[in-house]
Amino acid sequence: MMRAHRGLRLALCLLGSVGTVTAPAQKASPPHWQKLTDQALTLKSQGHDKKALPIALEAAQEAEPSAADDPYFAVTLECLGQIYEHLGESTKAEQLETRALAIAEKVLGPQDPTLTPYLNGLATVFNAEGKLTDAEQFMERIVRIDEKALKPNDPDLAADLNNLASVDYEQGKYDKAQPLFERALRIDVKADPESAQVGLDLSSLGLLFDHQAKFTQAEPLLKHALAIDEKLKGADNPDVAMDLVNLGVLYVDQGHYDQAKQLYERALVAMQKTFGPDHPNVAMVVSKLGLVEDHLGRYSAAEPLLQRALAIDQKALGPDHSTVATDLYNLAMIEEHQNHYADAEPLYQRALAIDEKALGPDHPDVANILENLAEIAFYESKYDQAEQL
Repeated sequence: MMRAHRGLRLALCLLGSVGTVTAPAQKASPPHWQKLTDQALTLKSQGHDKKALPIALEAAQEAEPSAADDPYFAVTLECLGQIYEHLGESTKAEQLETRALAIAEKVLGPQDPTLTPYLNGLATVFNAEGKLTDAEQFMERIVRIDEKALKPNDPDLAADLNNLASVDYEQGKYDKAQPLFERALRIDVKADPESAQVGLDLSSLGLLFDHQAKFTQAEPLLKHALAIDEKLKGADNPDVAMDLVNLGVLYVDQGHYDQAKQLYERALVAMQKTFGPDHPNVAMVVSKLGLVEDHLGRYSAAEPLLQRALAIDQKALGPDHSTVATDLYNLAMIEEHQNHYADAEPLYQRALAIDEKALGPDHPDVANILENLAEIAFYESKYDQAEQL
């Protein structure tokens, strides 16, 4: 069974970044742990999560004895939780961000608009853990706060509508997601019909239609998003690369693999130019190229691409990241397609160990791996093992 692959430029990628946690006003001479928090926030905003982690940890440990109810301590915990979420440690992230939200709610009250980044952070974590019902509830709460605090055409409301729609999309609630995506698009078009946010809205709606096999409705939306971003940002921008990836996904879903391959190759050039050869965004496109080669039955071409994606992600993200589990799964799938069951099984087992730790035993990705392991056991005539799985 296929598992959903990462990398689509859905609005959900905004979770955790729509609205940054606002640090409360500091005293003239803030304590050392607050200064450390500011340093960690700066590094995190620059994408240096691994460098930010020890600084944020030191800030939290230093503040812990005396600052348990300090509103700035909520910022520290939220920062640390987001770092762990970016590094694939969702259990730690959930604990920290739950505590951060509790402090912020106590200080601000349950309906304060400045709570939304904390709610958004937890929704991001729940989404990563596959707790989509929880993520949906938090996003609905954000939208309710927005609708009281913001004007009907506020772009921040549109962004949160998009995020809620994306969570519904992930749950297969397409009838609920579509009007939310469309409402967000109307708000953003009114503000600026050729803005980057409109491009993101079009991508989200296009991917929704693609997932419902409404290909004739999806394609013009995805092409329009690409045209907007190319005009605003240039051909080598990573957002343009993601638009190419999204359009490539549409073609893959229609079986137009050669067209998809051309788009992925263009996206890879842009990603490598922006990030260098060893960045996870590069790995994402390389992986998609490998999966296209798999669809075409060109396993000798697919395997080195998927191995490269795995190597990049292991180095950049660490061996226990959920993205690494996806890479292992995809590589195992190639081996299984070639009937190389002895090679596929340990790759599935490694992916299973990562996902069970990060996502819990009841996550759909865990179920997919167990199903594939059962198939392998059956093909190898290990019937008792297959039945147990």
